Amino acid sequence: MDLALAFGGLTYLFKDKSWVGKLLLGAVIALIPIIGWLAIIGWGIEMLRRRANGEEGLPDWGQFGKKIGDGFLMFIILLIYAIPMILGFIPCIGYVIVVLYTLFLVILMYPWIFIQYAMGGFSAAFQWKEFGSYLKENVVELLKAFLVTFVAGIIVGVINMIIWSIFGVELAGVMAPFASRYSYMGGMGYPPAGGSLLGGVGFFGLVVIFFVYGFLMMYQQSVTGFVYGLLYKSTFLEPEEENE
Repeated sequence: MDLALAFGGLTYLFKDKSWVGKLLLGAVIALIPIIGWLAIIGWGIEMLRRRANGEEGLPDWGQFGKKIGDGFLMFIILLIYAIPMILGFIPCIGYVIVVLYTLFLVILMYPWIFIQYAMGGFSAAFQWKEFGSYLKENVVELLKAFLVTFVAGIIVGVINMIIWSIFGVELAGVMAPFASRYSYMGGMGYPPAGGSLLGGVGFFGLVVIFFVYGFLMMYQQSVTGFVYGLLYKSTFLEPEEENE
């Protein structure tokens, strides 16, 4: 996989002429608890499929139910892969095992799991014998994919911290009336002077935080789908198929 081309995934979404509308709609969808989050995961899987099949541009929001279904099945897959985390309850050595397993899972297995599900279905994500062979031949390629998605994660984290530093106080302002009323009802304080849970700049800060959170989810999924799609083309396909 061409690393320079893979890093192009960090800005690829901006090349779509309709990127603003697609991301704004995605950010609104992300405000829907659970359903919205699953849909965005499914959107990222569709992004992977598009890149794997050589299609350009970001996915649209058609076939919404399919996106939710993809997101739900991927959630179940990752939940199954998280089962070994229970080893963390073993005294002393359990913590070390969980840390090593998590690193192995996130760095080396995640790309393969997502690609296998996206291109082969639910059962394909558990073909561990095939993963062993794939890993032997493509460790460097998997590390490249992790590097790019890790950088995307840093970008998301930095923006998230900036937004929280600006609007975090506003979020506290939103919760203050509730906290004040709760204290008064419990006989722990005095009745609030007034104000509304939905009033003032506090509510604006809350909206901005959740809206940007949705946008960042979309960004992370677009980069991940782009990179994993390239990884599929460079490691799963024969050279003549890759160039088609």
